[in-house]
Amino acid sequence: MCEQPSFPIPETAQADRATGRYIITFREDAVTEGLALLSDQAGITGLANAADFPDSALEFSQCEGAGGAVFPTLGVAVVSLDEGGFSSIMTSAGEDSAIRAIEPERTFYAIEDGLSLEYLRSAMRWITCTRKPLLQR
Repeated sequence: MCEQPSFPIPETAQADRATGRYIITFREDAVTEGLALLSDQAGITGLANAADFPDSALEFSQCEGAGGAVFPTLGVAVVSLDEGGFSSIMTSAGEDSAIRAIEPERTFYAIEDGLSLEYLRSAMRWITCTRKPLLQR
């Protein structure tokens, strides 16, 4: 994975800013085993589960109190870990482990602050052109 973003970062943003949480990727069909490993090795339990919400629309306010969230369909969890928990999970992760990867969650920005006037005009032309045929159906 490339360490540097391939897009311009707004001047107001810090490059490669970590959130303090970690993204844990589980091996295919190993979410349950991975969650058990998180519980055993780092004491992480009671994560908010996206599958428990209608249409998997997780409410982030519930994630904060739970220490993170698990997205079973995607096979990932986002968790808060202290240094001891991180080290413990890293030593237990391996080829036979239910955990495929652990990496810091980072904030990146896909576009610069503000959009150019020309971009907005083009977008409006596109919306206007595509909306008319849809309304005429």
